[in-house]
Amino acid sequence: MADDADWLPDLAALASLSVAVHYVLGLYGLLGALLIFVLLEHGAGLGEQLRKGASALEDDASTEGDDELLSEDAEQEDAEQEDGRAQADEDEEDEELQRRQRAARQRMASLVVSDVGSVGDSREDVEMNSRAPVAFETELFAGRALFLVRTQPEDAHYAALFAGKRRMFWIQVQGRFKRAPRGPVYLGGELPARIAPGVFTRSVALVIMGLIRRLVGRVSFSFGSSADSANADELPAVAFPLYQSVDQFVETPEGQEPPALGSADFAESEEQRRQRRNTPLGAERYAVGPTYTFDFHTMYVDLTRWETANLPGGLNAMDLASFFDSLPLRLVAYEVRPAALEAASDSHRQRDKDYLFSFEVKYDRRRRRALRNDYELMTAEEAVREGAGRGSGRASTVSGTGLSLMGSEMSTMSTTLSDASSLTEEDPVLAQEHAAFVRLEHARRLGQLSFSYLCWMEEVDVSSDVRRVHYVFAVKDKVGEYDQGVLVLDGDDELAKPQSRYRLAIVSSYELRNLLQGRHTQKSGKTAEELTKLRFHSRSRIGSYSTISTEAQQVVMHLQMLAEEPLPPAALPSFSSDCPSDTETLDGIGNEEDTKTLGEGRLVVAQAALYKCLMKRQRLQESCTPSTKLSPSRIGVNLTRRDREDMGVVFEGVVYRYYAAELLRQEVLLLTKDALMFYRSYASSAEKQVSCTHIIGVRAVELPSGAVYHDGATGTDGAFALQISTFAEEIVLCVGTSSTRDAWVRGILQYCNLKVNFDRALQGEMYIGFAAATALRPANRVELNSRLLFPQLKRQHELPASDASGPAGVETISADTIPGALQLVKRTLTRALHILNDAQQLSVTDVLAFLDDASGLRAVDLKLLQDSGSHEEQIAFYLNLYHTVLAHAMIAQGFPRGKSQWSRFLTRTCYALSRGPDGEQVSLSLAEIEHVILRARLPRAELPHLSVNSVMTAANGSASRLLGLGIAHPDFRLSLALVLNHMNSEAIVIYEPESVHDQLNTVLRSLLKRSSARGGLEMKKDSNTIVLPRVCDWYRRDFGGVARVGAGQRDDDAPAIYCVRKLLGFMDSTLQLQVINALGLDDAPLRTKFRSFKYTPKTTLVEDASCRPAVPENNADGTDSVQAEGGGMTQL
Repeated sequence: MADDADWLPDLAALASLSVAVHYVLGLYGLLGALLIFVLLEHGAGLGEQLRKGASALEDDASTEGDDELLSEDAEQEDAEQEDGRAQADEDEEDEELQRRQRAARQRMASLVVSDVGSVGDSREDVEMNSRAPVAFETELFAGRALFLVRTQPEDAHYAALFAGKRRMFWIQVQGRFKRAPRGPVYLGGELPARIAPGVFTRSVALVIMGLIRRLVGRVSFSFGSSADSANADELPAVAFPLYQSVDQFVETPEGQEPPALGSADFAESEEQRRQRRNTPLGAERYAVGPTYTFDFHTMYVDLTRWETANLPGGLNAMDLASFFDSLPLRLVAYEVRPAALEAASDSHRQRDKDYLFSFEVKYDRRRRRALRNDYELMTAEEAVREGAGRGSGRASTVSGTGLSLMGSEMSTMSTTLSDASSLTEEDPVLAQEHAAFVRLEHARRLGQLSFSYLCWMEEVDVSSDVRRVHYVFAVKDKVGEYDQGVLVLDGDDELAKPQSRYRLAIVSSYELRNLLQGRHTQKSGKTAEELTKLRFHSRSRIGSYSTISTEAQQVVMHLQMLAEEPLPPAALPSFSSDCPSDTETLDGIGNEEDTKTLGEGRLVVAQAALYKCLMKRQRLQESCTPSTKLSPSRIGVNLTRRDREDMGVVFEGVVYRYYAAELLRQEVLLLTKDALMFYRSYASSAEKQVSCTHIIGVRAVELPSGAVYHDGATGTDGAFALQISTFAEEIVLCVGTSSTRDAWVRGILQYCNLKVNFDRALQGEMYIGFAAATALRPANRVELNSRLLFPQLKRQHELPASDASGPAGVETISADTIPGALQLVKRTLTRALHILNDAQQLSVTDVLAFLDDASGLRAVDLKLLQDSGSHEEQIAFYLNLYHTVLAHAMIAQGFPRGKSQWSRFLTRTCYALSRGPDGEQVSLSLAEIEHVILRARLPRAELPHLSVNSVMTAANGSASRLLGLGIAHPDFRLSLALVLNHMNSEAIVIYEPESVHDQLNTVLRSLLKRSSARGGLEMKKDSNTIVLPRVCDWYRRDFGGVARVGAGQRDDDAPAIYCVRKLLGFMDSTLQLQVINALGLDDAPLRTKFRSFKYTPKTTLVEDASCRPAVPENNADGTDSVQAEGGGMTQL
């Protein structure tokens, strides 16, 4: 009877699957894993019964899944039978064998194994069933590995190894330790990112693992740690002790010949195996010098088909994608440092691991389809050549080698890189040098690209029916821009910069996760810790939209940092014209490998990978074939013919809609005779409907990009956009081709009478929303200024006054300059006050003018204001912006009715602005304007209605776009100037930079005067006590004196006295004299009290004319008055 431990490697593989089984199968999958465990626990008895049916199962597996690859030609067979049955049978067998071999090669091409653990320039792809083992080297171990899989038909070279066995996947490893391990060595499987199972699923999995531990002993199992736990860098994994778990383990003393890899038996006797598996964990010893050879295998996973195998019942032939989603499986062996094992927890954290090896296994169906297409397009002559000289055949197949370079219009190389695979196919040294050269060249090219982040995209992966997360970038070749553009002469006969174009780059979140995590593997530090805390969402869920948006900002920040890192000098190749061989043309790639540090090697690999990511997908939709053409049904929107007839559908298609400024979502758009209907993927009902009577404009536009706009480029290639205008919002859609875009424009124009719709609105009542964008969950922040998500589109294509897309005769203010930004925010505030106070006399054009001005503030560059604006300009802008957001919120939502609603009102009502030349969106709430910007150099306030610490923590995150913004000089008057801190007052001030200090003084005097008149500020002589407004208590640290209070003491009167002294100059003369006298009394020190604050809702806001500076008679900007234009009334 076989030892129970014989099942350990298979058990490790199955347990690795159970780590991720909750993704799709949930409880069913875990119960299936429990059934497998019962099967394993009964050991040899059930195993013998399974062996009886091994041949039948293998026969079934040999034909399963091959129907789509192996075509049959019945007519040809009939013809051959007429010529001679014997010869025909031989030809048919040969042809069938070739077809089956071709099918096996296609399946093998889909299987990608990468060495992600080796130091330096490791091979990116490892070949399965290779004739020679693959070399690898980590800081702990150096050796070779052989990856074997069972194929149908079987590989003749390794058929003998699989004969009589049911194993499907087999790994053999041989090597030496570079240093003796300090702790136990584990073998198992990992996932590269955390997963989040439910409570019940987690509980069942832990029960299963508890049973496994009773059989095996010490086993490490984890679903991955949460970001805020002590083990924040623990990955989902199942790991077993290597020495006790592998199938064979042989130690060969130094100087003796170890067993050859590729053989079935390493000459370990049954007695040696039994003793090894009974060795207590930690009693085994590894040394430097001997050669260690071991192997492990499993029969439950068919990697060539990426599905389970040899399992009972419905668990057989299940797609592994249902377990792992987009995550690859990593086969690892590692040492755990003793200090980590001494802790109470048996968690295996990344910081405590030193890897022997780490191989990543993933399945790429696109490689399989590409290879299949290559075979279908190959002529008979090419097929014969391919059979005679396989090296040249692979040299012409880019997807088969991964080493060839594809031509690109964005190429920045001064010389042409030829496909050298034909020269290096038989020489592994040349192949390795060629691969290193390609990586170095890609890393160099990355430095010649500039890329800016546009948005993240939700798109359906039709192969797995899952909504995926992709990042969208605008990319430009900095070196080739003058070669591609046309030089023109400006008015002074000087060469002007050509109008270049950007390119689109779409990269999956999964690829960027692997790139960044691979860059910082086995590294400690702030960057590695930040990446560990990121979830790297690969699936898009509507409840995680804001989380993904925030995560994208952090990812882009790390990508920019990676691209800006200079290449190490030792990595740069040097060329010599008289070198006798290709191996001597590279300096510092092969010969200086020992001197290159681990960080430098990973930098080159990461930069090369980033370059390839940016060049991989350059179009929103690739050229369509019958198998790849997108239709509503392909992304889960299934409408019957009767449904379409009932709705009156006249045009439909798959589009990409800007759901938010940094979220592009794939949707199905239906144009009916009455409305536009937007369906999210896999939705049964329309999420958004726009009546055709509300559409007042439609036109083709360039793809929105702040970088393109500020750079003066003509646009971005790879996608085509159109803009649909309504009174409530401007909808921006993207499609893959210009013909599709033009078809949508023509269709909408045919069924929507734009001029009639606009004239009808002027003559009657029409509802206009004051906050068009939907709040992204879970943050639920409402961007009020979202009618125009991209105001630059309006400036790029200004329409004539007679056009229906906007009010006539309105002066356009450019927000690109500081004077323009100051003027625009003043005009927006003035128009907001007009709407608040003259709601019964509003026209449609009044409201549109206000909403367009508010949207125009999205283009204000806060970084430019921070770097180039004066202190007074910054104060004036942010104070006016604060009251603009407040007025807009009161129009759209009303004022909070009680203290409990203030926190939500202050933190979730916001405006979007820009930062930097790329136009990165910055969201500013009322709380952030005050506490992050205005109070940047002041102590944190203590407010009863708001958690200031929460606001500051979010704003000070490593990837927060608010970092570096704020008023540089502290000023205690700023918070006291905000109308929300004024009880029973609705007066605000429109600030001017030239007179902002005088205006602040006037506001403070008015505040104290009103407080004095209503008992909020008074002097009580009998008790020598001064009563101050409650806001002085909230901001008492602004006035100084806190540092003089002793440690561990709380003297509330100390900062209050400093507050009194600071406010003394703003009091009226009578109260001022009383306070001075009270401060001079030695026997009775001045005491302070604070009047309670009443959270009374404000009904409106009005401008305080007494604080308005003198205005010249000729008012050029016209921002102090808003003329009421004729037209229909607007229902608010």
